Amino acid sequence: MAIEPADKTKKAFDFAADVTKQIITLSTATIGLSVTFAKDIFRDSGRPRELLAAWLLLLFSIVFGVITLDMLSGTMQQSKAEPRITVGQVRYPSMLQQLLFAIGLGVLVHYTYTLHSGSNAQASQQANAPITPLLCPPVIPLPEIRCECCPPSTPKPPTPTPTPKRCRKKNPSDLDYQGLPD
Repeated sequence: MAIEPADKTKKAFDFAADVTKQIITLSTATIGLSVTFAKDIFRDSGRPRELLAAWLLLLFSIVFGVITLDMLSGTMQQSKAEPRITVGQVRYPSMLQQLLFAIGLGVLVHYTYTLHSGSNAQASQQANAPITPLLCPPVIPLPEIRCECCPPSTPKPPTPTPTPKRCRKKNPSDLDYQGLPD
């Protein structure tokens, strides 16, 4: 069972269109996922240009994919003779789409790898750091309270230790009862 040349051409155009659509879908999904999780995964990376470059490369891959689909349909429609898929107006946008997709994906993978390998290196350095005991936080001194009788420039004299006074009343319900022996 031999395949006729017209069927071969039709299948070649169908396969080219399918590959182009798949690359457009993959580029769109990659951009969508990386933008969605950019806040969580790529936070504080310090290299937003590399991420932006990956997104732009993938975006241009989508643009050239749409151009390729347009050229495929135009080639099928215009050609009076046997249409060829290797015509420059189809081949060059398709090659550019595939190349931009590969480079954009490579830049994104490199960016993600270096981002996570850097955080793993920091984590391993922290894991290998000597263990220091947890210390109590420093005591914050309270502001000095001065009495009205002392001038502010003189230091407050130390308060003498009070000696317990003997109570005259022996009733525990009285406020100044201290229960000291007579």
